[in-house]
Amino acid sequence: MKKINKLILTLSISMLALNQAHGSTYIGGDFFGMATQDIDHKKKDGTNRKYTANNSIGGSLGIGYEFNNNLALELGVNYQPDRKFIYNSSAGLEHKQSVSLVAPMIKAYYNYYFSDNMKLYVGAGVGMSFVNSERETSYKGNSKDKTAINNNINKKKKIDTNHIAGAGYVGFGKKINNIAFDIGYSYGYYGKSSDDANQKYVSPLEIYSHSVVAGIKFYF
Repeated sequence: MKKINKLILTLSISMLALNQAHGSTYIGGDFFGMATQDIDHKKKDGTNRKYTANNSIGGSLGIGYEFNNNLALELGVNYQPDRKFIYNSSAGLEHKQSVSLVAPMIKAYYNYYFSDNMKLYVGAGVGMSFVNSERETSYKGNSKDKTAINNNINKKKKIDTNHIAGAGYVGFGKKINNIAFDIGYSYGYYGKSSDDANQKYVSPLEIYSHSVVAGIKFYF
């Protein structure tokens, strides 16, 4: 985490220094509306099950530098709050799981202006995701010892992991003086939510995200 903080500070200072020479520096934020997470549940027997968790909240903040009308580099932090879903495993166990993440990322954009202030853009980002996963497990079978089994299960368990993350962006934007408005689509991969070596009650979960993105940038 200290290395990432140093990288963020170094890139931020570099962007501000570049702004003194040429180009434009901006700060901005994105709102991830209509977002979903696809959860890929990889079981020990090699089979996969996919689940979708819906939540219309999430976003990112960043500082960027536009070298010219076409190329831009941005340092940002994505945040996606709790996404909840339920799945069942063998022996009558039911898992209620929530997943949230923070992902510092370096992003690059290519802008195509088809008029003085309107553009199409594509972009890609790479970084590190820090995932928090909280799971509550209960027994839903028909055993006479159901209460005793529930008492022996670790009902709530938190797992904090990190993983290489990547994202892609495409959309449309309009610039009015020193303010720009964007709307587009974002796809992200945020890695595994669990590195539980024992995997006693749950197999690793992989996180994919699909979002409609609305953003605003302020240039200075």
